[in-house]
Amino acid sequence: MRAPKRILISARVLVGQTQEEIARACGLGTKTVHRAEMGIAGIGTVETLMAFYERSGIRFIEPNESEGWGVTASFLTLPYEQERQD
Repeated sequence: MRAPKRILISARVLVGQTQEEIARACGLGTKTVHRAEMGIAGIGTVETLMAFYERSGIRFIEPNESEGWGVTASFLTLPYEQERQD
């Protein structure tokens, strides 16, 4: 199943990269990443982005009968008050 546009945006924000950085890492154009986040890119682009985010530690949570889409990040393990300031 392919994630909706708002979930793709959430994944990018969680990995802390810009559209330009994601595009470069995936071998895509910046406009292509933007189009995916607007919900108007092709299926192959969405699959490429999802695969990149999964390799970066993002897990996509698919909807079920009681809850919608979600994302979680394996690299975010500390509560707010314990996170280091970068």
